[in-house]
Amino acid sequence: MYWLTMVLFSIYLSLLIATTHEVRWSTTLYVAWMSRYAPQMRHLADPNYRILHLATLLLVWSLAFVVYLSALLLDRISRTRALVGVFVGVVGFAGYPALCLYFNSAPLLTLELVVAAACVCAWAFKRWPVSTTVSLFLLCVHFAFWSVFGGGYFLEGGWYLLWPRYLPPSRVDEYAWLTYPFLGLGLILLWSARRSHSEVLTNSRDEAIQ
Repeated sequence: MYWLTMVLFSIYLSLLIATTHEVRWSTTLYVAWMSRYAPQMRHLADPNYRILHLATLLLVWSLAFVVYLSALLLDRISRTRALVGVFVGVVGFAGYPALCLYFNSAPLLTLELVVAAACVCAWAFKRWPVSTTVSLFLLCVHFAFWSVFGGGYFLEGGWYLLWPRYLPPSRVDEYAWLTYPFLGLGLILLWSARRSHSEVLTNSRDEAIQ
């Protein structure tokens, strides 16, 4: 579960970062590659944007690899291990809402994020008097709320940032932005399950010592 959580965290964080800078970073990488390896072709058009999408793909996965290695390194250091765990949870819970606010800020969206963050903090500090089933339902409502009111077609990217977009446009592209809430929900579920499992192991170890 630990490795799956870290892999999903690395991919998700890289996707969020690349989405906010997709055009600028991908274009820069594309121009640099063409100038270095194919200078005679750098002025040619790329009508299907295949090379540009390939540059985006390389950007996302290269960034994910760097994030993964950095997270593993920091997790091995006792002073930063707890910080890594908290940051993974924050990215899983607030990454998608933060991306929505980056493109479409609104008071109602901000209020929901603040209230939901307070609920997560209450759960983390064991001050959340609600069953696991209800908590899971509220978590799904949180991501559904942002999917309806926060996310949408303006979130360019999605799954084709993780895979070359060589296929012709289709209706599936209209829902590519759902990649963000699904990845975020999966990450926060893995993170909470791992946190609960760690607490159970810690309590069992303490009882054995006593």
